[in-house]
Amino acid sequence: MYLMTRVLTIAPGRLRDGLKFATDITEYVNANSSVSFNLGMGVFGRPVGTVVWSGMFESQAQFLDVTAVLLANPGYLERVDAAGGLFTSSPEDAFREIVHTAGDVSGPLAYTSAVLATINADRAVEAISWSIEMADLVNKLTGAPTMFLTDTYGPFGGVAFISGAADAAALDTAHASIRGNSDYLAKMAGSAGMFIPGSGRTVLLQRIM
Repeated sequence: MYLMTRVLTIAPGRLRDGLKFATDITEYVNANSSVSFNLGMGVFGRPVGTVVWSGMFESQAQFLDVTAVLLANPGYLERVDAAGGLFTSSPEDAFREIVHTAGDVSGPLAYTSAVLATINADRAVEAISWSIEMADLVNKLTGAPTMFLTDTYGPFGGVAFISGAADAAALDTAHASIRGNSDYLAKMAGSAGMFIPGSGRTVLLQRIM
């Protein structure tokens, strides 16, 4: 399985119009394609006004088929063209393979936290094994459904850890569960040299629809 995401940042002064477009286009795409997309908004770790669409795909072929259907749909193209001045730049897409899941990741939750990083190519096998074990540990300590994914395209070695939370209180509970946990801290210490220094980023999204 794959997770596709599209990231856009609403231009200053256009937040109301940008959010309206984001919700309207999500509803339109979901009504006119075989895949349902979720819409979220950045809370931390992305520029203010960032919106993120995400959808699950069984294969690259399925994604390309869905894309072809939308690009042949005049209503979709008209809506996208009309929104040209609402955002600061072109969209940033990512297509990631779900390597491992811990817990029930079948449904979208109110909040999604993501840790993005780049593996050191010289230690890729170790880093992937460590990442799978870390996803299991985070799920065990917090109860949060957690996925480990690898980037299919883009800079080589990109990976992501994605966890969900039902509400804001669950975010605080999860953070408290790992903050001083000796197993978690030891696991983190054991990752030295596996990831490129400075490549990490932590993002929090809130689901809109």
